[in-house]
Formats: sequence, C-alpha cells, structure tokens
Amino acid sequence: MHSLMRKSLNDPISRSKPLCFYHLEHNLLATLLDLFNAGTDTTASTLTWLILYLSKNPGIQKKFQDEIDYVSGKSRQCSLTDKPK
Repeated sequence: MHSLMRKSLNDPISRSKPLCFYHLEHNLLATLLDLFNAGTDTTASTLTWLILYLSKNPGIQKKFQDEIDYVSGKSRQCSLTDKPK
C-alpha cells in the first residue's frame, strides 16, 4: 500500500487531485474498459457461432437469405431503416 501511495504522490496527475478521487477515476475507467471488451468478445463469439451454424445448415442459411431478400430486396444492402419499429 505504501508503494502505491508513493507512486501516486510522484504522479503529476494525482498530485492535483486527492488520492481517493484519482483511484476512483482509474478504477472506473478500468471497469468501463472491461465491460466494453466483454461486450466486444461476446458479439464476436456470437457472430462466429452464427456463421458456423449457417455453414453447416444450408437449408437454414437459405431461409435466412430469403428473409433478408424479402425485407430489403435484392437490389440493395440492408440498413437500419429495414428494422420494424
């Protein structure tokens, strides 16, 4: 603990703020980064499994593509305006 306080007192950023606020901001930033990375990892994993599932099930992949074509048409890419309200 003493080395942490010594490090904080030598840091120019923490010298301008009380020790507790500096560590609160640091912990908040670390927590937000953890949440962002967890969400990114979950999304990537879900999309990977979706692609694997569709590649192993051509019938489901065809239904999937047919629904996309029905909603957005074949002449353009999907967009957020295609999403029902």
